[in-house]
Amino acid sequence: MRIAGVIFFVSFALCALARLPVRNFNEPPDMTDDLQASLYLTAETWKVPLNEANSFAAEPKATPEEFQVAAFLANQAGVSLFEIWNARLKGGSWARVADGAGVTMDQLMFNPAKDYGPPYSKAYSFWRNHPRGWLDRSFTVDDVEFIRFVEVQTLIKAAGKGADEILDSLASGGTFTRMAASIYRQKHAPSAASKPQRPKKTR
Repeated sequence: MRIAGVIFFVSFALCALARLPVRNFNEPPDMTDDLQASLYLTAETWKVPLNEANSFAAEPKATPEEFQVAAFLANQAGVSLFEIWNARLKGGSWARVADGAGVTMDQLMFNPAKDYGPPYSKAYSFWRNHPRGWLDRSFTVDDVEFIRFVEVQTLIKAAGKGADEILDSLASGGTFTRMAASIYRQKHAPSAASKPQRPKKTR
């Protein structure tokens, strides 16, 4: 009983320290919770191993935004989530972490047909005209801008839509969390075949 109590206490303590509102990615999310559903979509889209996602959720400094970017970079670099996270914890900006992991600006940027204003148009113009990418000191992508780009990339990949369609939705008042949650629900809605069928009435 004492050992079981210790195990329960440790598990409870880890959950209490978690900065992500997810206790176990192995279990289905609360579909009414937009933030939780958006985190599951991120993990699914960027193919985060569930054990890594669960360990990340218990990290004291983890936030939903950090998880989104770390998941994207780990996928694009072909490394573990914690290789990216450890680099981040050393104090590097997301752009510097991306550069160190070998992720190029080509993997982050997209080419919208319209001018959506900062940060999208500014960063895209720089990317097009400065092939040295992260190493060019005349321009930087700060952490907030980096997060915005990753959010768009996640929505593009998850929804199978173009950049302009996603950016139009964001410009019309949509948020990443609400849009990602909606996509996740659509992907995981019970199919008609799995719904219980009402018995047919007999005459």
